[in-house]
Amino acid sequence: RALDTGRARARLGTAADELRGRTGARRVGALGFSMGGWLALLEATTGKLDAVAAYYAALGERERAPIRCPVLLQLAEVDEWDPPDTPERFVAELRAAGTVVESHTWAGTEHSFANLDVPFHAPAPAAEAWSVTVALACTSSMASSIRCLLARTRTG
Repeated sequence: RALDTGRARARLGTAADELRGRTGARRVGALGFSMGGWLALLEATTGKLDAVAAYYAALGERERAPIRCPVLLQLAEVDEWDPPDTPERFVAELRAAGTVVESHTWAGTEHSFANLDVPFHAPAPAAEAWSVTVALACTSSMASSIRCLLARTRTG
């Protein structure tokens, strides 16, 4: 069964609203891996998110729209982008539009390098990428509502 992108985005927007309502948080960020990162970036174009951390994700040329919140990208050195320069173009467009963006490409890694359950797992880069993600959440405008989640989760 194919992903219903519209429905998935609506659910992400509803989740952000729900977090604000239940916790009283003024800001809500999203963390996503691969397709989850892509969906978080798409949702950020609506203005509903206050920060996004996305692993192995970028928006393609036709999907791009202004993103006003800070963006952190954690990218693998080897990935299957079409076209191959998608992440670089995405970052350049974000910066040109004034978006605060931090992008890391981790040497010697492949897509899903932070996933413990795949052969491409790279423990050292995954741990360092996670440390960067947590540090950003704790020191920038990343949403306070996800700080506890980030601090309690580990990559192994």
